[in-house]
Amino acid sequence: MKKLFSIFLLILIGLIGFSQLEVRSINISTKGAERMPFMFEDELYFVDQNHDIRVSKYTNGQFSMPRKIKGDINTEQNELYPNVLLLEGKKIMYFTRYTPVTDYDVYKAEYNENTEEWINVSKVEELSTSEQEWGISVSPDHKKAFVTTKGIYNNLSNVGGRDIWMFEFKNGKWINPINLREINTSFDEWDVFYYLDKNELYFSSKRDDSFGGYDIYSYSLNTKKINHLDRNINSDKDERSFFRNKDLMIFTGKSRDDGQGGYDLFIHNINPEEIHIEKTEEKISSNINYEYFIFAGLSLYLILKNII
Repeated sequence: MKKLFSIFLLILIGLIGFSQLEVRSINISTKGAERMPFMFEDELYFVDQNHDIRVSKYTNGQFSMPRKIKGDINTEQNELYPNVLLLEGKKIMYFTRYTPVTDYDVYKAEYNENTEEWINVSKVEELSTSEQEWGISVSPDHKKAFVTTKGIYNNLSNVGGRDIWMFEFKNGKWINPINLREINTSFDEWDVFYYLDKNELYFSSKRDDSFGGYDIYSYSLNTKKINHLDRNINSDKDERSFFRNKDLMIFTGKSRDDGQGGYDLFIHNINPEEIHIEKTEEKISSNINYEYFIFAGLSLYLILKNII
């Protein structure tokens, strides 16, 4: 009986360990606000508490002290959602900016390698409406764009207060807006990120099945299925803007127990051999998928009860 008990105890421990997804607060998080992350090569772009875009260099497993990006992007208004990619050999950034007339709109800028400044800022008219365009995500190949907006395009109807729309790029313009009605709800879909490698869309929403306030979901444009991300990423607090590549996931969490306070940036290393974060500046998430624990414990109890 002792041998059997030991076997099931090991199974129980294994289930608990398997259910934990290691999530850490990034070392540049503060008691203020850091959100809307985007990685381009070894640079992490994000938005600070003053609604300015900053950049941090990733070197030897650490994120450097962030600095405001140089040039014409940051203004006295609010700038959000940096998206950086290469277009015809030039580094460009899509982002959103507040104006008193039309709320937030979508803008684009170019990077000057010589001066290390962002220049030639222009409004992207075909992605902007007279209402609020909050979030923007552009595919690395510059063929698709996704926008969260209160507005509508081409006189098409919306679903909720803020919806996600998809565009394609042809002949130098963003065209063919499509309301993604299969994921838009009567609730607000706030943040959006497109992951080209798996043709997946990540977004935040406050739905009936959310663990807290806003949770992060993924949507496969191949299978048309929505996935509610794991409890170790989503918590009983708000989880919002999201980024991922083949090595890591970075997202924004608000007032989490494993954070610094306010909006913080959190990271999950998909490949720990390549991505390491300085442990002296982190707190490891204590979020556990307790359903596994309850199921394993109950099963063990029933088995031992029958044996004894």
